[in-house]
Amino acid sequence: MAEATLKQKVMDSIEKLPQNATLDEIMERIYFIHKIEVGLKQSKQGDVVEHEEVLNKIDQW
Repeated sequence: MAEATLKQKVMDSIEKLPQNATLDEIMERIYFIHKIEVGLKQSKQGDVVEHEEVLNKIDQW
């Protein structure tokens, strides 16, 4: 089965919202999907922070 297009992912997600969803809720859902897609792309490109580095930064706080 082919992977869903970005448009289809957004449409499916919006369809799951209640019928009385506000425009703000719809926009939040779209933005959430966008951020996930950006994160997945970064991960595939190796643009990640190692767990140990995160722990070191937390220790510096």
